[in-house]
Formats: sequence, C-alpha cells, structure tokens
Amino acid sequence: MPPAASQANGQPVAPRAGGAASAGDAPCGWRRCLSGAGGARALAAVFLLFGTLATGLLTFMLPPFQSADELTHMMRAAQIADGVLLGRRVVVRNPDGSSKITAGGDTDPALLLAYSPFYAVHFHPEVKVTRAMWDPPRRWGSERVPGVFPNTATYPPIFYLPGAAGVAIGRGLDLNVVQTLYLARALTGMVAVAVASAAIALAGAAAVWLFALMTLPMSLSLVATPSQDALLLSCAALGTALVLRLCRSAPRREASLAGLVATLCLVTTARPPYVGLLLLMFVPGGVTLRWRLTGVATIGACVAAWSGLVAATTLTVVGDFRGADPAAQLGLLLHDPLRIVAIAYATLTSHAPQYLESFIGRLGWLDTPLPEWYRTAALVVLGAALLCAVLGQPRAAVGAGGRVLVVLALLCACGAVFSIQYLTWTPVGSRLVEGVQGRYFLPLAMFAIVAVPSVGLGRLGGLRLALLGGVAAFPILSLAVVMRTLVLRYYLG
Repeated sequence: MPPAASQANGQPVAPRAGGAASAGDAPCGWRRCLSGAGGARALAAVFLLFGTLATGLLTFMLPPFQSADELTHMMRAAQIADGVLLGRRVVVRNPDGSSKITAGGDTDPALLLAYSPFYAVHFHPEVKVTRAMWDPPRRWGSERVPGVFPNTATYPPIFYLPGAAGVAIGRGLDLNVVQTLYLARALTGMVAVAVASAAIALAGAAAVWLFALMTLPMSLSLVATPSQDALLLSCAALGTALVLRLCRSAPRREASLAGLVATLCLVTTARPPYVGLLLLMFVPGGVTLRWRLTGVATIGACVAAWSGLVAATTLTVVGDFRGADPAAQLGLLLHDPLRIVAIAYATLTSHAPQYLESFIGRLGWLDTPLPEWYRTAALVVLGAALLCAVLGQPRAAVGAGGRVLVVLALLCACGAVFSIQYLTWTPVGSRLVEGVQGRYFLPLAMFAIVAVPSVGLGRLGGLRLALLGGVAAFPILSLAVVMRTLVLRYYLG
C-alpha cells in the first residue's frame, strides 16, 4: 500500500511517485535511525549485550584481588553485609611497638587469608598466578577481627549494595571467599551495566559519547569489581543523560528533575570533591528557581551530612605513612599562595601522560599497561564519538551561559580532586600532586558532553552513520586486547 499523504504547514503533501517514501520520510529509515532517540536506543541495546559479556569475562579472567584496592573494597562490602553501614577508627600496632590510629572495622579473617596468596602478584609482572594460590579454599566464618581499610571505610554504603548482596548470598550458599568475590563482581557489574544502558538510551545524540566512555578498558575494569566506582561511573552517565533530557524539554520534567537531584546526591556523596557538579542544576532551561535551589540545597546537605558523619567517626589521614600532613601542607600554601600555580603547572606537565593512559586503561593495580597502539586508537575513537555527538540533533536549550556553568562545574571538581590528594596523600612541601589517577576523571568526562554544541547537519548524515558504526564496533577490539593483556600478564610467560 502507498504511504498516506502527510501534511506540512496545514497543506496536504502527496506521496512520491511510485508510492515509495524517501529515506528521510520512512518510519524506520536510516535518518531516523541516526536521530537521537533511535540511535540512542540502538547503542543502549549494544552496550547491554557487550557490557554483560565483558563483565562476565572480566569477572573470571582477572585473578582474585588483582583490581586496585579490591581487598579493601571487599572488606567494605562485607562490613555492609554484616549490617554495619559506617566504618570506625581502629588502633593498630606497628612492628616497633608503637600504635597508630587508622580506619576500618570488624572483618572476617577468612577474607585476609584468601587474599594473602595473591599479594605477591601486585606490581610484579614476572609473578604469575598458580593453582596453588586458590588452595586451600577459605570459607566464611562467624569470627571478626579489627580490619584496616581507611581508603574505603569512609565511602557511603549505597554503591556497595550489589557487592554486599553478593557477600550475603555467598555466605548463605556456603561459597568460599574467592567464589563470593566472583559473585560480588558479577552482581555489581550487572547493576552498573543496567544503569549505564538506561543512561545511554536517554541521552539522545550524546549517547555515542557515553557509550564510548563506558566501553573503555578502564571503565570496564571498574564495572567488573565490587568497588563503588562501578556504580559511580554508571550513575554519572545517568546524571548526564538526565541533564540532556531536561535540556531537550522532554515530558515528565518533574520526574527527570527529581532523578537528576537523586543521581547527583549519590555521585557527590560518594566522591565529595565532585560537589561542584551541583552547578548543573542551573543548566537546563525552563526550570523554576525554586526547583534549582531545592536541588542545590539537597545535594549540598547530603554531601555535608555524610562528610560530617565520616569526619566525626571514621576519617583519618590515609597518606600519613607517605609523609602527608593536611594541616602542615595547608599552612605552607596559605603562607605562599602562588605556590599553587607552580604546583599545578609542574603536576600537569609531569603527570598528564599518566592521567591519559589510566583514563583509557591501565589494568590490575595500575601495573598492567595496554599496547601503545591501542591507546592511540582509543583516542581516535573518542574523537570520532565526540564528532558524532556534535553532528547529532541539536540540544537547543543549552545556551552559552549553561555551557559556561558546565565548564565551571568540571573545573571546580577537578581542582577539588587535586586539592584533596595534595593535602591528604602528598608529602608536605612536594612540588607535585601525587595519587591522582586518570579514572577519577571518567565520571567528569561524562558531563563534559553537555558543554559541547550539537549542530545536526543533515547533509553529513552519512558521515555520522560511519562514525557511529566505528564507535559501536570498537569495543570488540577493546575486549580482545584486554583479554590478551590479562592472559599474558597473569597466566603466561
């Protein structure tokens, strides 16, 4: 049957000769597939399948406790599974007989015993895992001993819930500790992939950017761990999608606003240096001042409440063994504020290549680099994803003022990340900021797409289709490279 006549400006428009609609008019034509909604849903489906596959492979291919800080993340998840939502300060004895105040909580000694055989693999590429490391299988018990995990004891419990559920299920099924670790990885990854897929589906033309970031090796390695970074990253993607949805004047704005406030509360509470992201409440147009101020107040109150609670019960200087002293460091900066400029310049010129490398992917305990040619290819694909987003449907409601606010929010968050690391991790008087990792910038890169204009050049639709196909196919190569790297690093040689 020929397509029904349509109307333009109230006037009937006859169908094309031969009864065939053009590609631009066809309900499922390629132009529509390239549109924000159609392309986003397709990418979301691809990511759901690929993310599930990658999570499953990484869950079992990466040896136990070989993701950075995986032991302390598991200790935090196990603590939450015990019903303890807040860490506490603990006193430990040093080999010389002196005592030290640190943070953590009660933990099952079986977790420490299961971890012990794998400790020798960290930072030693020449050391391979052996079957003996899994033996004897350690099982959960009822005994609890003081555990030290100051780097994760301060984190909120919400992003650890999938991992904690894995621990609870593992105990209930009488799984050993390593089997429970695999279960915690899988559950955390499944939830993170589901949230990120929803974010990509909602992101319109910017979905390709979120897809490209979520399929980087660094992102995948975070998703397949029981750490809070998995859901932190996927919730950042969701927050980005909600901002873009509000900028498109989508229906059900109240629900989108409430979702944005809740998502930003979770992200900024999990990583307080990101609190500058509350400025995003002022980016979408058509939002009443009451909604904006309520959102800002809610986000700020959540960050302040959790930070205050942690400061009173759990917080310690995690870098004290490196010579970090926040009070002394701050005193030096206040005495000579111009040092901040010199420190920032020296840090960026010295460490920028490391940040870029670990942004794309440096696996394990950051001791397993990917091939240089792959990192170059990944940068090209990120550029293609950015161009593809620019060529997508225009995001009309993001004005110049809104873009400035996004940039300001990201600069504040980045500055806070460096500041916290300089005060709490870097030795006093150092000319460089130490401890900053490229993965800290992945969630912020998600939000950066809001500041990028989208021009929607229809005559370049073919170029966008080619870019979209390349970005969507690149994760296949990424996964192959990651699997080969892990096999060579941990099993062969």
